[in-house]
Amino acid sequence: MWSSARFFFPGFALVPLAVILSGCGFHPAGKVLLPRVMRITYIESDNPYGNLENLLRRTLTDSGVKVVETRDRATAVLDIERATTKRRLLAVNNLGRPVQYMLVYRVRYRLLAPGGRMLIPEREIRLERTYAYSVRTELASGRQADALLASLQRTASRLILLRLRTYPRARISVKETRPKNSVKRLK
Repeated sequence: MWSSARFFFPGFALVPLAVILSGCGFHPAGKVLLPRVMRITYIESDNPYGNLENLLRRTLTDSGVKVVETRDRATAVLDIERATTKRRLLAVNNLGRPVQYMLVYRVRYRLLAPGGRMLIPEREIRLERTYAYSVRTELASGRQADALLASLQRTASRLILLRLRTYPRARISVKETRPKNSVKRLK
């Protein structure tokens, strides 16, 4: 009997901790408080099912946003105008063979109302990472570049959502609901 009570107590002790954390505004890492206008969002892109778009879709959904497949059902349109990747040569060895590259990832985006009115003007995120290249291990170097690109896309998706949080209007979690008469005016 004592052994079952001992295992029950630590779990029971976590309940007050969870209440305290939720009261101070703590949210799980995947949840981002976004503008109310984004409660139903359409992602517009040249590559609607690319890695960046899938990451954005997943993070928006985790934050309580409903991502729709058609623009006419949306309350906001996240327009990914352009996402480009460039590889720049940084260094060569004494034989003139490449040994180091820089991967540059740029994303231009904006937030629109369904009618086309601009809510957040065009912004750009530019990320870069360097990586070593070896002719002997060309396949491994290619995998390294692919892994870096995926990492840059994850970072870009997080940065886009963090910047969307700063929309100047009232920011309320899309899961939060407020009773209509919850605020009384004083005369």
